[in-house]
Parts: sequence; C-alpha cells; structure tokens
Amino acid sequence: MQVNKGFKLILLILRKNHTMRNSINTWSLMLIVSVFITSCSSKLSNPNIDKLETQEQVLKRSTELNNTKLELEKEKLRNANLVSDVDNINKQASASSERAKDLSARLSRNPGDQSLSRKADNAAKESARDAKRARKLNNDLDKSTTEIRNLERKIKDLESELDEMKSKVEFVPNQNN
Repeated sequence: MQVNKGFKLILLILRKNHTMRNSINTWSLMLIVSVFITSCSSKLSNPNIDKLETQEQVLKRSTELNNTKLELEKEKLRNANLVSDVDNINKQASASSERAKDLSARLSRNPGDQSLSRKADNAAKESARDAKRARKLNNDLDKSTTEIRNLERKIKDLESELDEMKSKVEFVPNQNN
C-alpha cells in the first residue's frame, strides 16, 4: 500500500514540473523516495505473516501426503489383483505346458497320427501364449511392487518434512504490537 502512495506522489510531482531544472530535482526526489520506500518495506515483515505462510506450506505438503497415501492404497489394491492374476495364469501356463508335454510324448509313441499331431501343435501354441501372458503379468507385478516401494519412500520423506515444518510453525515467536 505504501509503495503505491509513493509512486503516486512521484507521478504527481512529475506532472507539475516541466522545466529541465525541475526535472532534475524531480528525478533526485524520485530516487530519494524510492530508496526510502525500499528501506521501509523490509520493516513490513511480520512474524504472524511468516507463520501463516509456513502454515500454508504445511497444508500444501499435507495435501500432497494425503494424495500420495491415496495413490499408495490404490496401487496396493492393484498389486493384490495382480498377485491373484499371476497365480491363476501361472497355474494355467503350467497346465497347458503339461498338456503339451503329454501330447508330445504320445505323439512320439505314435508318429503317424495326424489328429494327435494337430492337438500337440495347438497345445504347444497355447502353452506359448500362456507363458507370454504369465511373463507380462509378472512384469506388471514387479512394476507395481516397485511403485509401492517408491510411494512408501515418498510418504516417509513427506512425513519427516512435515514434522520439521510443523516444528518451525510452533516455534515462530508470536509478537503482538
């Protein structure tokens, strides 16, 4: 507020003075007023304002912490679903692999059977598809587990940062003038 009054004063003086001599005096006066305003502006700092700004930062960090915790819970739920899916696909891949192995063994005993040959070929293809799906789900599970660890680490860092910020808010001196 004081800065605006100072600049309004300078503009008023500039409008009234049109001569060169007055212009030099005006610029000198403007320089003195701007130095005065600048020196007074540092006195406007108030511990209550600093405390409120720190509290605002604490609230922002708290919001970030809560959002990260929510993200962690969602990732844990996704991870649990992936564990179930991985178990199912691993069982399925194992079963299709056993079926392909069995059909291949039967085909080796009876090499001329075209029907058995097609069944063994289809079982081998199915086994390969199941193994590919199992590998993809296992990779997704690994990524999810890594994401959970990263989120937990981020939460721990945010909590320690918040504790530090809260202690600063509590120890800011409260001066009423």
